[in-house]
Amino acid sequence: MNNSRFQFLVPVWFGLCCLPLTLTAQEPFDASATMREVNNRIAAVSKGWFEVAATFKFSSGNDTLRHAGTCYFFKETPGRDSVAHFAVFVGDTLVYAYDGQVFCDLWDDGIYRVTFLNETVDVADLMRGNVRKSNLLIDHLLGWSPAFTPEAYDSVLRYDVLRDGVYWTRLQYLDTIEDRSLGYVEDNEIVLDINLYLDTTLNPREKEGFVWLFDGWQYDKKVLSPIVPLPPEAALRDYFLWDSLAVQGRWEEYNPYASDENGPQLIGVGESLPVFALADLNGDTVKLDDLSQGLILLDFWYKSCYPCRVSMPTIESLHQSYGPRGLRVYGVNPFDAEDDKLQGWLRARNVTYNTLLDPLHILPEACGVTGYPTLLLIDAVTRKVLYAQAGFSESTDQELTRLIEKGLK
Repeated sequence: MNNSRFQFLVPVWFGLCCLPLTLTAQEPFDASATMREVNNRIAAVSKGWFEVAATFKFSSGNDTLRHAGTCYFFKETPGRDSVAHFAVFVGDTLVYAYDGQVFCDLWDDGIYRVTFLNETVDVADLMRGNVRKSNLLIDHLLGWSPAFTPEAYDSVLRYDVLRDGVYWTRLQYLDTIEDRSLGYVEDNEIVLDINLYLDTTLNPREKEGFVWLFDGWQYDKKVLSPIVPLPPEAALRDYFLWDSLAVQGRWEEYNPYASDENGPQLIGVGESLPVFALADLNGDTVKLDDLSQGLILLDFWYKSCYPCRVSMPTIESLHQSYGPRGLRVYGVNPFDAEDDKLQGWLRARNVTYNTLLDPLHILPEACGVTGYPTLLLIDAVTRKVLYAQAGFSESTDQELTRLIEKGLK
């Protein structure tokens, strides 16, 4: 793997985060023995706590999120997926917890959502996709065994790192995942450079990751206190009892897989597409009123959305096959700025259908779009929706092809 991008990036991030590191010129050496020792040390603490201060920077935009808290974990009775039971606090406030039966999460309105786990609800799924959870939970310390393994990476290297006159150990996990579905261009790959810093006793003290996501770097850093064992008599109930929240009247049952009747609902088949007028990448305005024949296929997408990228070759194929017969295809992008980079990004991936910019999110909100990609097929004559689906799969291609063939006869 070519590491030149990392060599350029690291000083930039270190300056941004005020991270005083001096790397030695020493050659890396095999990390297997070190990883075994680290895994043994983590496994030896069956109950304990640690503090974490986390920084997360998205690959797009300028927002940097910071969280700090304390995690108490109990591994004597493994939960689902071998996840330890835990309670996480920010200051004196419990923000989420897991006791093997329920997952409890404090939302912004001050109400705890309690999810009762069953065969269809997985605690690992409940923790994914939320930056606060990923910032304050260090999954490697919560019971996955072994904690650190090299099998999923191209290579794992060990270095000695000089910090304030003391040598620490750095394990560097390197990986490159190629995605050639959209053409052979340089940034069609996911690149990971994940670094675990161990103190002089080989305890994990810092984890940072640089991830190249197609068109930008994502940065993730977690600074840990030493892991402190809890006394033998300590138990999760000392920190979390979900039913005590019921006494306080501060909780409600939550099913993450149930539809939110009060939330945005995706426009349904048979409903009318809202009127719109949006600018394309050339600055020309496309209006629904001007589209009165054939079919319209709307693809709601943005650059950093991996499923959006996966769906594009299929949508381009539909555009090429059925465009001459009356199918008009438009990408609708609410997130990426109008500039030459976006046009070049699409050209490099052989995407020729038009993209409309919607920075105010007018059309997504009017159509109830909350997930990306979302595909809508509309009869341009009646303006009725023929197909509406969030996500993409092979069945999406088959169903769209069937409906387009039927609608263009």
